Amino acid sequence: MSNFIDMCRTGDAQPEDIDDFIDAWHDNPGSVPLYIFLGMTREEYSSWVENVASLPEILNARDHKPSIA
Repeated sequence: MSNFIDMCRTGDAQPEDIDDFIDAWHDNPGSVPLYIFLGMTREEYSSWVENVASLPEILNARDHKPSIA
């Protein structure tokens, strides 16, 4: 299953769609923490919670992470 971050990176979601993903998480409670459901690390989630404007930076950092391969 794709998550919010993955879908943003592939163009299947936009940053402004995050509220829809959060609503979906609330509508279908499970054992997965929200940050995992969204596809964020704890650090990314913490940064986003402190400053919602950091989301584009989080996505940009993911797009420019060097490949380990």
